[in-house]
Amino acid sequence: MMSEIRSEASSADLIREIEAVLGRRVDTLERENRLLKRNGLLMMIGVATMLVITSVMLVMMQAREGRVAEVVQARRFVLRDADGHIRGLLGVHNDGFSRVILQDRDGRERLKMTLLPDGSPGLSFTDREGRSRAVLGLLSDETSTLVFADRSGKTRAVLGLSPDESSTLVFADRLGETRIGLGVDPQGTPGLTLFERDAPRRAEPTPLSANTPFSDDAEGAETPAAPPRGSLR
Repeated sequence: MMSEIRSEASSADLIREIEAVLGRRVDTLERENRLLKRNGLLMMIGVATMLVITSVMLVMMQAREGRVAEVVQARRFVLRDADGHIRGLLGVHNDGFSRVILQDRDGRERLKMTLLPDGSPGLSFTDREGRSRAVLGLLSDETSTLVFADRSGKTRAVLGLSPDESSTLVFADRLGETRIGLGVDPQGTPGLTLFERDAPRRAEPTPLSANTPFSDDAEGAETPAAPPRGSLR
């Protein structure tokens, strides 16, 4: 009888121990399940956040590529080529000049567009040595002139229109001395003048030479004289 009681007690203890072990395992599984659920929720939130951020960035990039600034302000702009060499300049100088300069691959200035402080516009074409070879200008007094110079910097031809509506066309030799002058005065009277090499000058100079405010030449190219009004020789 006593052995049966001890056997039943042992069986009860074993059952309670098994139940305790199973209970602990169930608790562990429940904790792990809750942890997995929480981690899965955090992962889903993270993925959703990344998707939202990526979508916003793509929209912003597309908007930026298609957007053009209405106003860009600066005192000076520099244009460079693929190799980093300066090929163009746009700026306002302290002396009041506004100028656009285009340069060749060697950095030499070849084309200049200038606006003087008084509003006079001019265009200058420069050779590889930096000398102005052709200059077109309109001064504030409405004098308009087109000047051509040779490689030595000497003015060789000048076409001009004065404020009084007289027009002149002058040709010079290699020394810059006037040889032929054509002109039409305000009344429409034509004039032709042929100058001998040692003949004295008899006319006023043409208002604009190759060495003008629109060029930076240091050498003073002499301006051919205009023909006397109404003369024919």
